Amino acid sequence: VRRADPIAESWRRVAAVVLAAGASTRLGSPKQLLPVAGRTMIEHIVDTVKATTVDEVIVVLGYQADPISEHVPSWCRIAVNPAWAEGIGSSIRAGLAALKSSGRSPGAPGGMEAALFVLVDQPYLRSEDMQRVLQAYYGGEKAIWVPTYQGRNGNPVLFDQSLFPALESLRGDVGGRQVLERFKEQVGIVEMPSADLFGDIDTAADYR
Repeated sequence: VRRADPIAESWRRVAAVVLAAGASTRLGSPKQLLPVAGRTMIEHIVDTVKATTVDEVIVVLGYQADPISEHVPSWCRIAVNPAWAEGIGSSIRAGLAALKSSGRSPGAPGGMEAALFVLVDQPYLRSEDMQRVLQAYYGGEKAIWVPTYQGRNGNPVLFDQSLFPALESLRGDVGGRQVLERFKEQVGIVEMPSADLFGDIDTAADYR
C-alpha cells in the first residue's frame, strides 16, 4: 500500500453468457449435442466456463431448446431465445435480458458488472484462455477485452456493463463486432499463447 497506485486488480462480478441457440444449418445436426471428450459439446463448454472465476453462467438456447436443455447442468441458468432464427444479435439480447431478470443486473446489489460471451462451438477453448480475458478486465480500465493471436481477433469477448445498451441495440445476424467498431478506443487486447480460440465447428469437415 506504500506504492503510488497499490491496486493491481479489482475483482469485479462477471457473468458468462454461452450462445447456443443456432440451428447448425451447415452441419446438418445440432452442434450442441456433438460428442466431445466423452460428453456433449454444450456440456464440455459449460464445464470449461465453470472452471474460471465467472460468477454466473447463462446458456442461451433456441433451436431444439428442449432436447438440448437436458444436457445443460442445473447450476446454469437457461434463457430461451424464441427469435433465434433472426441471428446472433437476438441471442445476445436474450442473454442480457436474462441477466437483468435475475436480480443481479448492473446497479443492483451484487449485480454483474460485465458479460463474457462464449460461443458453444469452440471445443479447443480452455479455461485458462477465458481466465486471461477475465484477468485483463479485473486489472484494466478498458470496457471491452478481446483475445487475439498473431493480430487476429477471436472469442470469447468481454463487455463491461456500460456497453450493454449498445449490445441490446444489435439486430439481425450481427454479433459484438459492430460494437467493437463503434467503441474502438475502449477495446483492450489480450494476447493468447495459441490459435485454439479459432477452432470453431460449422461443418462436418470441421468436426472431423
